[in-house]
Amino acid sequence: MTSPAPQALRVGELRPSQLLHTYGIGAVTDLPNLSTMVMGLDDWDPIRARVLSEDRLLAAVRRRLGTQVAVLRTPPHLPENPADPYGDWTRTGVPVGLFPRWLRCSRERCNQLAPASSGLFQLRPNLYRPEKTKYVHTNCGGGGKGQPTAWPARFLVACPDGHMDDFPWVYFVHGGTAPCEGGTLTLTESGTTGEAANVFVRCTCDRVRSMADALGQAGERNLPACRGHHPHLGTFAQNGCGEHARTMALGATNSWFASQLRVFSIPRADEPLDQAVREHWALLFPSAAVPADAAKMLLATQACWPELEQYGTDAVWTAITKEARTLNTGQEDEADEFDLSTPEWKAFTQPRDQALPNFTTVRERQVPEGTTDWLDSVVLVHRLRKVSALTGFTPIEAPEWLPEEESQTRGGAPLSRTDPT
Repeated sequence: MTSPAPQALRVGELRPSQLLHTYGIGAVTDLPNLSTMVMGLDDWDPIRARVLSEDRLLAAVRRRLGTQVAVLRTPPHLPENPADPYGDWTRTGVPVGLFPRWLRCSRERCNQLAPASSGLFQLRPNLYRPEKTKYVHTNCGGGGKGQPTAWPARFLVACPDGHMDDFPWVYFVHGGTAPCEGGTLTLTESGTTGEAANVFVRCTCDRVRSMADALGQAGERNLPACRGHHPHLGTFAQNGCGEHARTMALGATNSWFASQLRVFSIPRADEPLDQAVREHWALLFPSAAVPADAAKMLLATQACWPELEQYGTDAVWTAITKEARTLNTGQEDEADEFDLSTPEWKAFTQPRDQALPNFTTVRERQVPEGTTDWLDSVVLVHRLRKVSALTGFTPIEAPEWLPEEESQTRGGAPLSRTDPT
């Protein structure tokens, strides 16, 4: 993960699966010393993002997000090279930004609470141990290494429409009235349970309030309306948001739920080469319109060539021309592109004994005793690949929890400021 601007700075690591299922776009990632949010697709660098060929999934994504979606891509990545600590790999990753943007001094006698932009806190990068990058309170505890770490504030606000924002600390502690001039906030805890009732925000104007007043029905009375903020995009809703803002603890499991589409990579041909050509057809189809000699020379420049090279240039070209004829004559079953389940069911119930790159099944000859009256056969899957595409996200409630009619009208938060491609 890298900070997006003005200069990329590595602040931690995530597995690719986490970027899709746990810490995707718009999710708050709780690092050892920082709390960051994964930014929208507008800030991503697609050059290092590998194209993923999965026609059925792409068709499903296009139906959900629009026909402008041209390609599926993996997160940008370059292999780590410790021998070159300043190489391109150090500046390649998923962009993140600081969130929440309010920090609290960890020194027990201080506990000062302020936004990172206030100038009270300074970012201390660690190029060799990115996970140790942190903010420090520069005017507290003396200079040098003794400066205390500034932790992210423990609370934020969100609404069911996918908006998220910093907790309104100044508004909350002053009860919605005009704040005092030059006041300083602190956030303290009493007791050891960590309950919200034992967490207090104080102002130097002698205002004090328990965080219990920000939860549940009390929160609806004491918090301002949702501002319609998408911090991962840097945008606000033009006409505001009609939902109540809800207080959430930093790191809460219901702060981010992925909206996804998933498919199994199933065989679309009987031969491994034909299957590979179909999987990479989005990259290969321009070659079909080029003269054979020129097309064969261009094949080696394609991103999918390392997978196809084992078959030889002539064989690959023959498979490409065969696939082009099939598509031109309309022999391909167009229904497959609009149905994610039926083709998978056919692949499992009509298994093929030959080994294909991402899907291999073998029909077992025997079924368990006593099951022949209701069980016809058992199919063993040796190799299977599932591909998931992130199309949006929602906080507070997972899409599958909502009633069907509500899940269709509530699309959740978008992945980019403009329609994603």
